[in-house]
Amino acid sequence: MKNQSDKLSLIFGEWKEVDKYQLVNHFQKTTNMLKRYWDGKHEVPMDFVIKMKELHPNINLNWFIADQGDPFLDEVSISSSKKVTKPNIETSEKENKILQKKITVLEKQVTAIIAGFQEVKSMASIQLGKIRVYA
Repeated sequence: MKNQSDKLSLIFGEWKEVDKYQLVNHFQKTTNMLKRYWDGKHEVPMDFVIKMKELHPNINLNWFIADQGDPFLDEVSISSSKKVTKPNIETSEKENKILQKKITVLEKQVTAIIAGFQEVKSMASIQLGKIRVYA
């Protein structure tokens, strides 16, 4: 069974590595209070746990509070010390198709803009030639 201090280090990293500014802003706690949680000198309050879940939605609160299950949701155990999150292939493929369509539309728009600039350049060159003739 890990204590809350160990669990915080697993989720956020060791105290010396964490972005303290981000944590202070998100949790609305002082740096000293947050360090007390990391050091195990104070129990982590429920409002902290709720905000932690907002920041890291894949945290398994059953694990954090009651040592039940894995630390993170949607995990496959590779060994007792390593975890890998399962990729959602179906979602990734859908997102890729949507992005590819958007890229195609943008490419067409860029091509049209370039053609328009070339037409303006050509017209400007013709007008410049006429001005030189009259000058």
